[in-house]
Amino acid sequence: MKILYVLFFLFPAFSGLAQEDEKVKDIIESLAENLPEDTDLSELTEKLAYFRKHPINLNKTTPEQLKSLVFLSAAQIGSFFNYFQSNTKLLDVLELQAIPGFDITTITGFCLL
Repeated sequence: MKILYVLFFLFPAFSGLAQEDEKVKDIIESLAENLPEDTDLSELTEKLAYFRKHPINLNKTTPEQLKSLVFLSAAQIGSFFNYFQSNTKLLDVLELQAIPGFDITTITGFCLL
């Protein structure tokens, strides 16, 4: 009976981990199409897992932090900072739609992190 209780309480934790892994896998699959063939996907997986545990505050980020996000180009990072020089703080991740060069794939990457 005690084993049943332990399994009952541990199952949600494993389920949450599986969902988290699935989100990272989704990002990698969407990025893999545009990455060079010699890209180390295990390193990419580790980076994305790190950002899921340590999210970037987009209102206080630096260009260096955004460069570490593999799904942003240099042009998108520039657009991001140009946009926020003339606008207020980001209140919702969906506001990224207003930034030139940010497409649905890019915004989805932010949402999955």
